[in-house]
Amino acid sequence: MRRSSCFAVLTFLLLFLAAAATFAGSHNVSDELLVKFKDGVPEERILALNGELGTTIKRVVPLGPLGKLYVLGVPTGVPVDKMAQIYQALHTVVEIAEPNQQFRPQR
Repeated sequence: MRRSSCFAVLTFLLLFLAAAATFAGSHNVSDELLVKFKDGVPEERILALNGELGTTIKRVVPLGPLGKLYVLGVPTGVPVDKMAQIYQALHTVVEIAEPNQQFRPQR
């Protein structure tokens, strides 16, 4: 089950990136990070980790059997790319951590 859920998440991301390639450009939402924590990470651990790093939960997007995607607010003055790297380094509890992107369609 775990392997199939990882495969599903990666497939979704690849399809998303392929669709995004048809757009003219993108830029980071300056203060938002998208994080998918690994299955089984307790909510208390997620809240504590976010508190330690100074991030705030803006939204939680349910992904059905794949879990939840957290939209996190990054503290003022901290580059979102840097915060993504910090979360990515926490590979024991974090599955995916990427800056939130806005895409503009081609004209």
